[in-house]
Amino acid sequence: MFSNKVKTLVVGITASTLLVTAGTAAAFFSSKPETNNEKASYTVGYDLGYSYNTVNELIDVDMLVDGLKAGLKKNNPDISPKDMQAAMVEFRKNINTKLIQNANELAESNQNNSKKYLYKVEGMNGIKKLNDGLYYKVEENSNGVKPKLSDLVTVQYQGKLPSGDVFYDTFKFKTSETFLLSNAIPGWQKSISQMPLGATWTVYVAPELAYGTNAPANIGPNQALTYKIKLVSSKPSA
Repeated sequence: MFSNKVKTLVVGITASTLLVTAGTAAAFFSSKPETNNEKASYTVGYDLGYSYNTVNELIDVDMLVDGLKAGLKKNNPDISPKDMQAAMVEFRKNINTKLIQNANELAESNQNNSKKYLYKVEGMNGIKKLNDGLYYKVEENSNGVKPKLSDLVTVQYQGKLPSGDVFYDTFKFKTSETFLLSNAIPGWQKSISQMPLGATWTVYVAPELAYGTNAPANIGPNQALTYKIKLVSSKPSA
């Protein structure tokens, strides 16, 4: 959320801070921070805490604060360096396990929600089915030529999640994207290759025809995606 420079600055203050590597400044304030030092301290604590929010149950805030205070005062730690090192090795393993578990749970939840979303889409007026998991609605028709998979195509598009959140929109910025159609996600290959030049479609793509579990962070795993696509141009790639 904030820059790595802030983390590095604070983590480097003491060995104790480095070893706990997480926290929140909220414990140090009974009211809203006002001075610059208070705000900076809160920012550092918030940033560290936010970094570990997905595994917060692994963090003992009381122990973290005790370690931070001891480190800032240069007091001797309550545990040996050997125990610190061993604890951090185990802690990192637990974090990795928890992150994998969280990712799997999110992927499963998104998959279920995507199925429900596409089932709803299939029953909407004007929806046509191209393949299993791939639907479209003609927003603006055209008699133009359909592109080949080997063509370079230029499109304008808006991408949305089942929640309705927009993750990309070239219409908004009045730009376009040009790419080799055969390099696009399967859902785009199958749909755009059926679009006449100049047409605009809304295309509904199942996760397995989009990004599956390997989606960008702003999309997330196993998301059904909705695209409004305008086919601007098409030409042979060579």
